[in-house]
This record gives sequence, C-alpha cells and structure tokens, in this order.
Amino acid sequence: MTSIVIAAAEQSIAYDLRAALSEMEAVEALFVVESTSDLVSTVLRLDPDVVLRTRARARLMPLF
Repeated sequence: MTSIVIAAAEQSIAYDLRAALSEMEAVEALFVVESTSDLVSTVLRLDPDVVLRTRARARLMPLF
C-alpha cells in the first residue's frame, strides 16, 4: 500500500485529490495538511511514501 500525505491550503483541492486517490488501488491518503509546519511534522511522524503539495496559496513554502 502506498501512503500519501496531501498538502493543500485550499480544502476544495484537498477534497478533489483525496477523492481521486480513493479510487486507486493500493493507495491510502493518510493525512491532509494546510501549512508548512503541519506538513513537516506530519511527514516526520507518518513517513509517507509520497507527498503531494499544491501551490494554491503562498502559505505553503518549499521544504528545502
């Protein structure tokens, strides 16, 4: 199972991504975060296979 964390400040984008991922086999959307600090702590805690980050708002900053 591939675990995914979604970073999206816009809830509508997060909902659409999560809905699309739920239709895929062997994929689990673990968490949806709205800020960079939440993203960092969630990734460190859950250690997902994939992180999807949208650029809907400037609130999410690059990690590196």
